[in-house]
Amino acid sequence: MAISGALTGAVTSWAGTANTRLIDNVGGRPFRWAFSNEADSFIARTMGGTGGATARPGVVSITGEIEGELGTPVMGDFGSITFASGYTTNPEGYDLTLSAPAGSYVAFGSGVRLHLPPSQFDWGGSMRFFHDGTTPVVNTGAASAAATFMYQDLVTDNTLAGSIIATRLGVTAEQSGLPMVDYSFVGDGALTQSTNAVGIFPDGVVAAPVTGSLVLTADTGQTFTFGAIWTGVTLTCRRGETVRVRIAFAASTLNTGTWIG
Repeated sequence: MAISGALTGAVTSWAGTANTRLIDNVGGRPFRWAFSNEADSFIARTMGGTGGATARPGVVSITGEIEGELGTPVMGDFGSITFASGYTTNPEGYDLTLSAPAGSYVAFGSGVRLHLPPSQFDWGGSMRFFHDGTTPVVNTGAASAAATFMYQDLVTDNTLAGSIIATRLGVTAEQSGLPMVDYSFVGDGALTQSTNAVGIFPDGVVAAPVTGSLVLTADTGQTFTFGAIWTGVTLTCRRGETVRVRIAFAASTLNTGTWIG
């Protein structure tokens, strides 16, 4: 019996072109992964019963997340935001989130809740700016307009782009800090990854999640393998921090290969 540090842990693989791209450019340098294998239970009580009630196991559901930096870590200071009909002066940072709520089902005899890949995903997020003394802020409520979020400054920049609608504007001023401008937004239609071999998604229009075998290594020779889809991806790009990505996932097929071994 031996206990070792988490430096031996890894996101070993995730089958499927888009899943593999996520792993190569995010999961390849994770600082954390976690999953939860939770089983429902129910209690049976009877009229006239005495003592402890009867308990029975229920359906198992597997969900988890992976957090990491880009395959080549970069600072968020080199990110940028463009928005055709909004305020973009002096950006401090942004969060861009893709959300793909998956339906689920339980087959007779399986005892495992499996998640179905959705055909669409929602996207949106928030962005923050230092207030400029000469540039007026832009109100919410305008029609959707093109926006681009750069997260890696390269010869060919790594960007995610699409049309967004600003849904919230917040302005803050306080004696001990700088005036700030905050926006929330929702995506309208397609989200497109720029052509770049190290983008977090394959080049072109980002596709809905697909099932692939996910292999997580907790320690040397100790692996967990199950079919999974991503249910959420959040890209965080802020001044003074490395660019980070959080991937939420859920089991989509029964356990295959080695569960623990």
